[in-house]
Amino acid sequence: MQIIFRDDDTSFFTTPAMLEDIYEPLWERNLPVCLSVIPAHLGNIVLWDGTFDPNVAPQYRGVDKNFSVADNPEICAFLNNMAKQGLVEICLHGFNHEYPEFGSEDEARLRQKLTEGRALLEQTFPDAPINTFIIPYDKVSKPALHLLLDSGYHTCVDPHNIPTDSSYAGAPFYRTRQLDNGAKFFTSGGAGYHNNIDEWREALTDPAATLVIINHYYMFYDNFGTVRAPMLAGWRSAANELLDEYAAHVTTFTKAQADAVEVA
Repeated sequence: MQIIFRDDDTSFFTTPAMLEDIYEPLWERNLPVCLSVIPAHLGNIVLWDGTFDPNVAPQYRGVDKNFSVADNPEICAFLNNMAKQGLVEICLHGFNHEYPEFGSEDEARLRQKLTEGRALLEQTFPDAPINTFIIPYDKVSKPALHLLLDSGYHTCVDPHNIPTDSSYAGAPFYRTRQLDNGAKFFTSGGAGYHNNIDEWREALTDPAATLVIINHYYMFYDNFGTVRAPMLAGWRSAANELLDEYAAHVTTFTKAQADAVEVA
């Protein structure tokens, strides 16, 4: 069995200290984390319920501008260093994370976002191969999903969110499917240890599982301010339990083994 630790929404708004608070238990063990990085985060993102996206720092919410991760030298230096050490896989996470970005069926626009987003990350993180695409909000149209996989990106999605008319519909949770072009299609479950720890424990009893554990770093902070200490302590306890009590190999999307893989 394999574990992939995935954290979504690293961007211009992220500080190294925020990530270190959460992933120190892994990095102290020399274990990698897959970070879904937004190339040019839009400040003015309004969600389905009329609120601003909480992954935007408060002072930038409502600002109708894309904020390039390249303009935050502190997070860029940190991520480049961690990538060189093999402790971070940088994954492309949309282009500007507008809602719901890859729920669109405009294939030309989707291709443009892929091209521009990848180019920005490759320029910003020259030593970090960009092989994996993580879908913003886990909302994806059939054309977008097939475009991602046909383009050779490793991709991960909750089976609940796979379009029902897609050939990938009906995929089981926590599995890896190898495609002929080398892309790997991963399925996950929900995000957050507090809602999913029992499901994760059960998955780790299955030798064929690839358990993708999903966090959103900003959720561990009160509006990008004070750390939510009980939540952080609970996460660290859960992570240490999974690492200590289960004989699972911690890997990344790019390096995940094919011992549980189906060939399409």
